[in-house]
Amino acid sequence: MAIIEQCEKCKAIDKKKYCENCKKSKDYFEVFKYSIGSDNKADMIPIHIVKAYTWNDVIKFVKDKHFSDEIKPNINCEKDFTYIDGKIISNDSTNDSIPKIKGCRIYLNNKIVFSPVSNNSKDLNEIIDITSPNE
Repeated sequence: MAIIEQCEKCKAIDKKKYCENCKKSKDYFEVFKYSIGSDNKADMIPIHIVKAYTWNDVIKFVKDKHFSDEIKPNINCEKDFTYIDGKIISNDSTNDSIPKIKGCRIYLNNKIVFSPVSNNSKDLNEIIDITSPNE
C-alpha cells in the first residue's frame, strides 16, 4: 500500500509526490457513509470501492466528492481506518432518508473479491480507479 520507491525528481519535490516513473502499489479502499439514527446508533452504508496508491489520494477523493469546501471536515487516521467527520453534501439520491449524516469511514481492503462489473451505478462491484499519475 503506497509509494514503494520515488524517482529522484519526485523525491526532491515532496514525499507524497509520485509519477509514472515511481514504483507504487495499487490498493483497494472501501468507503462507507455513516450517520446517527434516531436510536443513536451508527448506521454504516457502503458507497464506494476506490482503487488508489495512497491513503492521502483516497482521503482527498472522498473529501472532494462528499464534503463541501465551507464545512472543513475533521479528518482522523486510526490504525485500521480513516474517518472524515462533517456534514456530507446530500447530492447522493441513494441515501436521502438517512438522518443526521455524520461522515465517512475508509478501510483498506485488498481481499475484496469482485464479480463482473454491472451497468448499475449503485453496484459496489464497480471500482472507482483514481490511480492516474499525480502530476
